Amino acid sequence: MSSFDGPKFKEAVYIESELEEYADNPLISALPPIMSPIEVVQQLSRRPTFKKEEIELGGHIRVHAISRLTRSFFVPQTVHLLLEQKLSQLIRKSYLGRNPKHAAFKQKLNEVKNIITNQDLTTYVHDVVDSTASSMAISGISGAGKSTATNNLLNTYDRVLYHHEYHILQVPWIKVDCPYDGSLAEFCESFFIALDKRLNTNYRKKYTSGKPRIGQMIANVANLCLIHAIGLVVIDEFQHMNLAKSGGEKKMINFLVTLVNVVEVSIVLIGTPTALKLFASEFRQARRASGEGSIVWDRLPLDENWDDFVKELWQYQWLKSPGKL
Repeated sequence: MSSFDGPKFKEAVYIESELEEYADNPLISALPPIMSPIEVVQQLSRRPTFKKEEIELGGHIRVHAISRLTRSFFVPQTVHLLLEQKLSQLIRKSYLGRNPKHAAFKQKLNEVKNIITNQDLTTYVHDVVDSTASSMAISGISGAGKSTATNNLLNTYDRVLYHHEYHILQVPWIKVDCPYDGSLAEFCESFFIALDKRLNTNYRKKYTSGKPRIGQMIANVANLCLIHAIGLVVIDEFQHMNLAKSGGEKKMINFLVTLVNVVEVSIVLIGTPTALKLFASEFRQARRASGEGSIVWDRLPLDENWDDFVKELWQYQWLKSPGKL
């Protein structure tokens, strides 16, 4: 499936799942164990270094210490646990129909490759929805922390895994930022760049030189998702996409539907509510299948979650006369 030798990448170690549907599939067994809520909190929680003697330092120095909070302070909330559960399921579900131990695996790869090679994926309609992959939208105002939270959770998974027995370089997830005012072609180029950074390859040069047709670029994205056993594609800053520039919303929808329904790659769209509201709804209808729904990323409500957050934060005061809560 892949021509890479893989010695520079982590070799897959297989841990069998307790669930029957996940068992005996190397692409799933190589993933980390499913985390409990307590493990998620432990994994995500971060606290800055705080030394009482620093309080005696000059104010111009203590200002620098305070900035540790922006880098090293994180209190997981309920929404983070929900997001982790959904991402965990999206990645694993995308591999249910792709098992390199099964004889039908290569046959299915060839069938899918035939579709993406011979069909115009900007107009292709896949009538039979038997894909195990799914989709989800995360909407919220800019700066609310949805991208940061998603990054933190995705980084609990290996970026690349090498399966020596099957000659597969597995990329469990990849995140692509939409270029500002970008077209579908520019999105494809961003995908190639992201994969090049991950694998130290040269796909961008290979697939964007000579002004290729958009249909060919989309086919190459789909093919790379197959070759590298990509489980999840996260599309961030979706509001930056210029759908009119991409040849219309329908082309983008057909492209994403093909990834989910044909290639069996799960999709997460992250963006502002305005950008995602209509598109995510039409995307679900076009898939003819229900996804994982959506998460609305709002400001922290003034409830017990806020109280817990402030109590944790209040411990870190580089003040000579600390305020009382």
